[in-house]
Amino acid sequence: MINTGRKNDTYILWGGPLSLYTGKARSYLIKKRIPYREFFPTHAIFQRKILPALGFFVVPVLGAPDGSIIQDTSDIIAHLEEKFPEPCLNPATPVQHVVASVIGAFGSEALLKPAMHYRWSYLAE
Repeated sequence: MINTGRKNDTYILWGGPLSLYTGKARSYLIKKRIPYREFFPTHAIFQRKILPALGFFVVPVLGAPDGSIIQDTSDIIAHLEEKFPEPCLNPATPVQHVVASVIGAFGSEALLKPAMHYRWSYLAE
């Protein structure tokens, strides 16, 4: 986690509407009813502050009200779950947690290639 010195009461999600992992972070923010604004990484603030702080281009990135920035969907969700424990979206028991983690990993990693295929392939073409 890096701090940009920003002070505000709204989270900023840097990403794009077609980004698979930005969609996962966006869905979490909506489900938790956490106030946020979404910006493209082409925005001047991302280019001037976020990109140099990270050292490489990546989305999604979450800008927190305290000025910290969190990169990686799993880290974003873990950070927000700590700040906003209710309603809890993590499974309650250890067995449920392991099963949910396996399903999540399978969906995010093993199904990445089919997700990109069906997102960007069009039968008419």
